[in-house]
Amino acid sequence: MQARPEDPTLVVLVFGATVLLAAVMGVILVVFVLPAFGEFVGNCFFQPDEELGPSLHEEAQDALARGDAAAAMKLYGAALLKNARDRIATAETARLLCEHRLEPGAGRDFLEAALRRDWPPEDFAFLILRLAEIYAFHLHDVTRARELWQRTLLVYPATPHADEARDRLAALEGGD
Repeated sequence: MQARPEDPTLVVLVFGATVLLAAVMGVILVVFVLPAFGEFVGNCFFQPDEELGPSLHEEAQDALARGDAAAAMKLYGAALLKNARDRIATAETARLLCEHRLEPGAGRDFLEAALRRDWPPEDFAFLILRLAEIYAFHLHDVTRARELWQRTLLVYPATPHADEARDRLAALEGGD
């Protein structure tokens, strides 16, 4: 009971300093620490290294819309360097070789070489159908195209690829 009384002014100053320090620390926490923590957590769940902006495919389509097939070929080539199993870039490169460079043999050779790589079944079937189109519409080898479409029907039954092959064969039979 013999405690000496504290100076009330000192108590108020210490209390005020504590409140001010808490406010400053709260602002620092809200402005700097929480956003950095949120960025870190977001990067753990999402792909932070993914490039923003138009993809190489979109840029190539824009180049084609401008009539610049050479630029589109370069962009699809860059996409293939980035991912050798890019089925869209593979199919579009073959199509551009046939339609814009007027080299259907080169388009066929490009697709046949690409098909020697390991592809998921869905992508392989897609590329086989593109190869059949090259044979039918650019090389005018309907017999080889028919073989590819019939093989697609056998190997990939009840798939959209089989439906496309069936439609192509029906159109071929109707046109004969």
